[in-house]
Amino acid sequence: MKFQEEISKALTLVNEDEKYIIFIDGKAVRTNLEDDDCIITVNNAFDGNDYYNRKRDSKEIDILEHIDYASTILIGKNLNLKIIHLNDTKKYVGYNIIVKNNKKVNITNIYYAIKNGVKFLFELLCEKNSHVNLKTFTNCSNVVDIIANTYCLENAYITLDDLFLNNDQSNHLANVFLISKNAEAKMTNVIVNSSSKEQGFDYNIYHIEGSTTSKINNFGISHNNSVIKLNNKGKIFKNAIASNLSQQTKGIILDLYSHISANPILEIEENDVMANHGASIGAIDEKDLYYLMSRGLTREDSEALLVAAFIAPYFRHLQDEKLERYIFDEVNKKLYG
Repeated sequence: MKFQEEISKALTLVNEDEKYIIFIDGKAVRTNLEDDDCIITVNNAFDGNDYYNRKRDSKEIDILEHIDYASTILIGKNLNLKIIHLNDTKKYVGYNIIVKNNKKVNITNIYYAIKNGVKFLFELLCEKNSHVNLKTFTNCSNVVDIIANTYCLENAYITLDDLFLNNDQSNHLANVFLISKNAEAKMTNVIVNSSSKEQGFDYNIYHIEGSTTSKINNFGISHNNSVIKLNNKGKIFKNAIASNLSQQTKGIILDLYSHISANPILEIEENDVMANHGASIGAIDEKDLYYLMSRGLTREDSEALLVAAFIAPYFRHLQDEKLERYIFDEVNKKLYG
């Protein structure tokens, strides 16, 4: 089998008794799920505009016009699930996840062996009273564009933790739509760019109904003459009373030639709300380095320790030693060779 070696490598990230799906070009090729765990279909009619009608981004339209099929994972029970993506020849890939009412789901989503340039469109629906933790790790060796749309219905709660470690130019667009009251979303985004290329990230949260809550925390590390462009937009619509929106961006630049830019935007159409944003970008504090070096560490080891602490928010609640070790190994390879 053409991908047998890559599948075998991917399976080393799966723990014993852990539920998993392996996709190649957006089609499930290997899983250990039982029939009652969830339903996987191809070309199941899923359209986010059925839940929130909007004008799609031109990049989304481009993907929708070119994909041949889209897989949909329908989760109707409490579940811990690991999804691993490989790619072959497809340049456009679409897939969807629907979490049914009242379900608690933990998903680890890994873009593992993405070696060819590809554009992904991922759509996630969190139905009423669902509780979803989605942790994504993206490690691609070629140009990749990812668009991720999340729709949250009444009382839905989601945490979205993303870590990007791409070797080439990348563009990522994430939209979260808080469609119904008491929906809540928390995003933690960690970007490590040592590719010597420009990578762009757009994170948008839309408070469409009142009593909704969102928080975005971005952490960027730029190295080796690389550029990170971070754009955040938080919008609170008219009549979305008692909504609460927060954005924070922090960045570390590890050499004289790299760059990080942050562009936070707030669009507030209602008075009775709370909204704030902030950004802090610069080099590692020399005082912190000096303190660690005074304890016997080399400068390189001190820097590595501070970088590990900086990206630590991604690993909160991650009880997966295999994945944590793999990610830290990959980060160290990218930053320190």
